[in-house]
Amino acid sequence: MENKHWRDRLPSFLKRKERRDVIVGDVGEGARGVVVGKNVVQIGTLVLPARLAIVLVVLLLGLVAGSGFLAWNLWVPDRMTGLFNIAVAEFGQVDTQGQVHPSPRGQQISQRLFNGLTIEFDNLPFKVRQDLQPQLWHDSLGLIRKRARIGFVPGETREARAEAARQLARRINAHVVIYGNLPADDSGAGFVPEVYVSPGAGIDAEADKLVGVYQPTGAIPVQLLDKANDPVVGRSITIRLNSWTNEFSLFTIGLMYDLLGYPGRALPVLQQAKDEMASTGEEGNEVLWFFIGREAMWLKRDEDAQPAFEQAVRLNPNYARARLGLGDIHLNKAYSQSSAERIQAPDLEQAIAEYQRALETAEPSVKVEALYSLGIVYRLKGETQLNLADYPAADSASVTAIKYLSDTLDALKNTEQYRLMAQTYLSLGATYEDQGYAQLRQNNKEGSRPLFEKALASYSQCIQQEAASPADLILTDNIIGKLCKPYKKLVEEELARP
Repeated sequence: MENKHWRDRLPSFLKRKERRDVIVGDVGEGARGVVVGKNVVQIGTLVLPARLAIVLVVLLLGLVAGSGFLAWNLWVPDRMTGLFNIAVAEFGQVDTQGQVHPSPRGQQISQRLFNGLTIEFDNLPFKVRQDLQPQLWHDSLGLIRKRARIGFVPGETREARAEAARQLARRINAHVVIYGNLPADDSGAGFVPEVYVSPGAGIDAEADKLVGVYQPTGAIPVQLLDKANDPVVGRSITIRLNSWTNEFSLFTIGLMYDLLGYPGRALPVLQQAKDEMASTGEEGNEVLWFFIGREAMWLKRDEDAQPAFEQAVRLNPNYARARLGLGDIHLNKAYSQSSAERIQAPDLEQAIAEYQRALETAEPSVKVEALYSLGIVYRLKGETQLNLADYPAADSASVTAIKYLSDTLDALKNTEQYRLMAQTYLSLGATYEDQGYAQLRQNNKEGSRPLFEKALASYSQCIQQEAASPADLILTDNIIGKLCKPYKKLVEEELARP
């Protein structure tokens, strides 16, 4: 048989239907470290099957990806961590059917406001930024700065949007959420962002009264944005948009100072926002005047606070917050009077009238404060008449106070306003305590006992709010530690008397 060279036999061999893989290698003389085989990988002197090598590479890539994902979860937050946290949502747009959708124009306005706020916060004095630790989030920060997406806040009504903002604030730990939806293109209406203040946003016991929604600036015609690049009117439009952004940014900084307990810093910033509005022909809106009045009042400058509240009411007679501010001015005056002066002066009744007007016009978040304020003022009226030994009138006022305070507790359910809840229980306990002492003064010890027991139960409920928010030092130390616990002890001593 002819001994054919292997190269001559190879074509006929490859044509066979049944065959095993044949690997042919032409190895030159003196070659070293050569591996001949199917699906093998050589790394140095290590020879691995290809499938095993692929598995190892995949495992290595998975390990790197997993480590990166773990590091991202550990170091990139999904909740805000500042002392004062502001989230700027995207702004949606309402279509002709009333549905809300993402909007490029809304994203543009949202970005403008975020940029304006960033500039203002960056320009704050270093010590202020260090002490207050403000944190500002917007979706333009991207996934390397935050893991949570803000998106836009849905809702066809103010109440629905407020609830969505509340849920967003709770999810990402925002103290303030700036949001809103542009009107439909054919509506001709302007756009005003909404500002939601969440429970626990402030460090003062009174800060929870600010929970709710605000619209602090005038409306901006959204169609102006489409003309911003117009060579004829673009400059004037840009100036107007910049002024509008500055107004909003200054208000937000003033709000931050207010909630963090710095009314002396808040007042000049809010006045600057008012001046910015005046430069464009506006006199400010009722929200801005309300906050100016509020800061002046907390600075004990009631002579400046009262005209600011009155200006807010002049701009909007149904603005409940300003009515509450005026009521507080009159209540402060009443507190400074003796019982004999108070019953003769008009301030106590004027406070009641303003609070009642506020209750009639208040939205749900403000209604709570109106009810609480009426409970407080009637409690003072009952105490005044008790001091004057007018027991029937004192009892009547106390009964009214209890009704309003009980209604306040009902309105506070599921709101997470634990400070105001504790303050309401505190006031309710004090009212029952007044009724108990009224009975004692009329030599009715037996009749005083159930009233003192109700006072004790109310103070105990106040103390129980600590479990709901144990990290809130204003609640635990100032309200519960300094007031509810000592008052509870006094009532226990009274009940223990033979």
